[in-house]
Amino acid sequence: MVIVGWKPGALKALRGQYCVQYILDDGSSHYVTDRGKVQRLGADEVEDLVTIMNKAFDKGWKERDPYCVSPNHSVFGKYSTMMPSLKSGQRLLRCKQAKSTAFSPAIDTTYSSPQSYYAPLAALLDRKNGEPIVIRNTVFLVSQPLDLAALLENWREAGLQLPEYSVAILHSDADFDALMVKCLQLGLQLLIDPIFNLRGTLIKAYDVQALDSLINKRRES
Repeated sequence: MVIVGWKPGALKALRGQYCVQYILDDGSSHYVTDRGKVQRLGADEVEDLVTIMNKAFDKGWKERDPYCVSPNHSVFGKYSTMMPSLKSGQRLLRCKQAKSTAFSPAIDTTYSSPQSYYAPLAALLDRKNGEPIVIRNTVFLVSQPLDLAALLENWREAGLQLPEYSVAILHSDADFDALMVKCLQLGLQLLIDPIFNLRGTLIKAYDVQALDSLINKRRES
């Protein structure tokens, strides 16, 4: 299962003048992004994040489970969690070191994406109340609407019972944010494209978690 970090979108007025660059084992580098945009931090924030990342990188290498990014730099996580989702012929890029650097328009243009980061996604709503369907204390989202039929069949074969539903599209990151905030308030998990075995055990998904919570766990480990 791949962990996806989430936090509310940052206000432009609060953006700092530094960013975090991480060096990869093929000699290339990339930058920590926030919703596809290079993350801008203040001087104290950037040093804290660099320290946390380098500590995690060192621990991952020692445990032979390094932190990696996907070939297109869109997904970040441990080797063991990302490898099952890797397509044939692709190679994960291992993270070696993080360091702070001054933000510049050139870095922003080269490494930021103009597209929405989370959206569009499809959600299943209960026909009776119009609310997202909750299964096992979890809300399911689908990244590719054309995959919905196959996912629904997998969920039924795994023994998951769905009420009558309608499909709603989350068109923007703001739509996704509203749903994520609601899930956090209600203590619900949010999974994208979950797949189960026939015993009903989750075997594959993108697990969206609050970034603050993930960072606190890293600090405590």
